[in-house]
Amino acid sequence: MSPACAEAISATLVLAGARFEGAQLSTADFRGANLEGARDLTAAQLGQALTDRGTTLPNGSHGLIFDFRSGEAALTTSVA
Repeated sequence: MSPACAEAISATLVLAGARFEGAQLSTADFRGANLEGARDLTAAQLGQALTDRGTTLPNGSHGLIFDFRSGEAALTTSVA
């Protein structure tokens, strides 16, 4: 995925099963996105992107990777 593609990702887009190997996600907005089953997506990559409690993570859980309001990692997830 090119950096331009990462910038254009919409939170309403379903990315289930997408491959993210080598993707630069520093400007990606995954708030509310469905990433379930995404492949080659690392925690470091997810840590660069915006996520929220509505984000479905690759393992199927819901939650934040990084809480930008508090500036802390939020690796625990809450299932809605």
